[in-house]
Amino acid sequence: MKVNQAVSHNGSHQRMNKESNLEVVPKAQRRHFSAQYGLDILAEADHCTERGAIGALLWREAEGITRQTSQESM
Repeated sequence: MKVNQAVSHNGSHQRMNKESNLEVVPKAQRRHFSAQYGLDILAEADHCTERGAIGALLWREAEGITRQTSQESM
């Protein structure tokens, strides 16, 4: 078994087996939303009158998007 030394990003040396399986992580892709979705959020934000209502709206939407994305990756 051949052993190589690799230098990590912080400069430390690590021993690596030549046969070791290195996992390649796919690059994240940007999400795209329709113009209608954006207009719907803006219309809903216009109706927010209470303190913190816009923040709650954005929090709720971000949570829904995150949940939807995690289900798509399964």
